[in-house]
Amino acid sequence: MFGLFKSKSKPEPLTHAPDLGEGRRVYAIGDIHGRLDLLLELIDLIAADDHSRGPTGSTQLVFLGDYVDRGQDSKGVIDYVLQLRDWWPNILCLRGNHEEVFAMAVEGDESALRFLTRTVSRATLAGYLRLARVGLVTPLRDGMNLVAKEYVAAQDPENPGALVLSRFAGAAQELSDAILINPYDPDEIAEALHLALTMGAAERIRGWQRMNAAVLGNTAADWARRFLGDLER
Repeated sequence: MFGLFKSKSKPEPLTHAPDLGEGRRVYAIGDIHGRLDLLLELIDLIAADDHSRGPTGSTQLVFLGDYVDRGQDSKGVIDYVLQLRDWWPNILCLRGNHEEVFAMAVEGDESALRFLTRTVSRATLAGYLRLARVGLVTPLRDGMNLVAKEYVAAQDPENPGALVLSRFAGAAQELSDAILINPYDPDEIAEALHLALTMGAAERIRGWQRMNAAVLGNTAADWARRFLGDLER
């Protein structure tokens, strides 16, 4: 997919003021980062501005890259830009560093992946969990996986990530709205990751709300009270 976008080459140093040429108009768009809603508004503004300036020989849209990450609808942005090429006669799509890293990871380049092997503070860990588009928790056998619950608790209510969870984790009984997978099946994990990354915001929010209610309704303090109560009996 990202092969449709041209890689940026190292620019030559300017020796004179740039000249677009007679009758040419260019609009440059960068750093969309999954915000399809803002992109749609911007395209409407560009179309209105282009019309108000009168006819021209050529009006070009130049996308500077970074279509994905951070926002709620990276897939929607990519789909829209591809459709836009069908009705906007002159459009150039460049590949940003976010697409570059994503493509490297898809192609198996380990340099695109970052592994943290050191401890971090609770606040830093919560920040990482909140930024993660997908929480992938795949124990082969686990009594109660708190990482899955921490991921749910750390999410942004307006734009939560999706949880992919081993069905052999004890937490899977409570977090049934996660995408449950067999951790022994690589193909099933790959399909679940694709589903998580392409899931719409409304579906992610509904699933997160139910999982968050389950987490808040059964905290460690609740468990301790029940456990001590059982001991007293």
